[in-house]
Amino acid sequence: MAVVHVMPIRGERSAPLFDQKEPSELGRYFKQLETLFTCCTVVNDKEKKEYTTLYVKLNVADSWEALSEFTNKEKTYKDFKDRLYELYNQ
Repeated sequence: MAVVHVMPIRGERSAPLFDQKEPSELGRYFKQLETLFTCCTVVNDKEKKEYTTLYVKLNVADSWEALSEFTNKEKTYKDFKDRLYELYNQ
């Protein structure tokens, strides 16, 4: 019987964290997310974008979800991630 891994719920100890006040932590946030994506077999770009905004504060999630790279179905998770790096000057 295979073990099924599921993404953690926001606020769980294993959930990734990003604090907008510490923009230099964005890379670490994505590294944590992508480790979970691999572990939990999350491969769909839409799901990845949704999980990216799940673990941040509501006001941050709202601003990230307003970006065309999030809303446009033609834009990939990588496009969205690259845009966030641009915004946070990484």
